[in-house]
Amino acid sequence: MSGIIQAVLSSMTTGLSFDPTKKGSYNTLSNNNKTVRAFYPGGVSSALCNREITIHDKVMFSMTIDNWSRSDHDFIGICNSIFNYNGNFLGQDTSSLGFCCNGSLWINNQSSVTMETNIFENNTSIIDICVNNVNKFIWIRVNGWAWNGAAYIDPATNSGITFDLGGGSIYPAVTPSAAQFTINPLPIYTVPSGFTFI
Repeated sequence: MSGIIQAVLSSMTTGLSFDPTKKGSYNTLSNNNKTVRAFYPGGVSSALCNREITIHDKVMFSMTIDNWSRSDHDFIGICNSIFNYNGNFLGQDTSSLGFCCNGSLWINNQSSVTMETNIFENNTSIIDICVNNVNKFIWIRVNGWAWNGAAYIDPATNSGITFDLGGGSIYPAVTPSAAQFTINPLPIYTVPSGFTFI
């Protein structure tokens, strides 16, 4: 039985990591490129992951906030291949979308409230993101609570926040202005039906 369990866990283990060729100058990687932090607090730069989310993908990825800076400039989200990771925060332009730690969603340098305040809550918070790049929906939850902060929202039913980053593939990404993010290799909470954990 333990062999079967191990095989299932291995099949769910993510190969996701941060791409050392696609990180801003204010960020540093460690832990086999699974952890990113800002070594110059206050500088704005982002880090992209190595896994492309194609137009056929419905995926979930997960990260832990190892160190939450309580800055309003820490973001987690997605971007396309032309996003300026060396100078922009996620959501600063039309090439990216970012959930900020204060509960707002940023797109094209505009914010809107999407969740309760301080969604990252504290150190060791687990942040899950679901992306449906087929129908262009995105969701976020913290520590296994409700998706997008509302009990009636469910990635399996396509009730979420819509996005348009110009079509094509996108990438998981973060902007750790003073925080530290670590990719979770296994899902801590349930993966919604129809989605693949990466």
